[in-house]
Amino acid sequence: MWLVLFSFGIAQGSSSVEHFTYPDFPRESEMDGLDGWYSGYDEDPWYADEWYVASDTDDNGGTFGSGDAADNWLINESIDANDMWVYSWLATEDDDTQGLVFNHVDSTNFFMIATIGIRSSDGGSNPFDVSGGFVGIIEVRDGDARVIDSMGRSISWDTEHYVAAGQNDGQVWAYVWDYEPSDESDWESPTWELGGVVDDLKTGGSAGYYAYDSGGTWRSETWTWFGGMTVYQYDDDDDGVVDDEDNCEFASNPGQADADGDGIGNACDDDWGEGEEGEEGEEGEEEEEEGETGSDTGDGGEVDTGISDADTGLGERDQEGGLVEDLQDGGKLTTCSCSAGPRTVPWSLGLLLPLIAFRRRD
Repeated sequence: MWLVLFSFGIAQGSSSVEHFTYPDFPRESEMDGLDGWYSGYDEDPWYADEWYVASDTDDNGGTFGSGDAADNWLINESIDANDMWVYSWLATEDDDTQGLVFNHVDSTNFFMIATIGIRSSDGGSNPFDVSGGFVGIIEVRDGDARVIDSMGRSISWDTEHYVAAGQNDGQVWAYVWDYEPSDESDWESPTWELGGVVDDLKTGGSAGYYAYDSGGTWRSETWTWFGGMTVYQYDDDDDGVVDDEDNCEFASNPGQADADGDGIGNACDDDWGEGEEGEEGEEGEEEEEEGETGSDTGDGGEVDTGISDADTGLGERDQEGGLVEDLQDGGKLTTCSCSAGPRTVPWSLGLLLPLIAFRRRD
């Protein structure tokens, strides 16, 4: 096993808290129906063996929500988050479609970081009406798919691709590393950076794996493997309360004090002291003191969006086959040097982003 730390700038610092982790798979097991995992395609039970999970079929056809092969995702019912990001890896011998899904509200509403085609091919079968090699972010909304951002490239054959992707306040991003790193310099930046902005977001959802016409395990020579997965929730103000549950998303208020009971915490409520007084207790008094000293964002106070010191790693695995222990600070959105798509500020802040990776068994 080996350890790598690297740093690069991100558009805006955000801490994150581990929401779900499944670093290892059971030996020789079907995953559909096991440990909260379930598939959208009844014909595919998905097959796992310790360090990987793989689609058990090589089928195609159908539309999103039809229950056919287009719905061949494997997600976990324990995952339920809105501002989230996911980390895993994938490798394939197939030239069709595979990727990770996140913010999976239902079969017709989710995001995906998808890869189509392998090097030396012209692309493969996919349900998105995409031609040629492809690495990109796709939004499926009400059953219709659209590309948010992409590159016209194929991924490497039979190589682990490390993938991180997520959504935070409507900003969708993905990082893909197209190689297995060997030293610190290899991890200084992802191979591809993708991002875009989504309006009228359908919130919440699960996360997991996706394979379309890409699998078959022992029945064919076109394997597609996925590694263990961890899902994080954003905590933009680094106060220990995830954004999805925080009554002041961008102002630190660990006690969640809300003196006037309006659902807006004292730390970001301009007129909390003017309404009906509530029982605050010790935590409420602390928040009130912060409000009086200018921590209220309505008064122009500063919001801490730096990297948290809390350990939000995947957890070290006791055998070769692991992937990542800590990818703190997935970031909201980065510049993309690929095809056209919505973008925001460039990588500039130079914040430390630790990543610890372990080589899987051969």
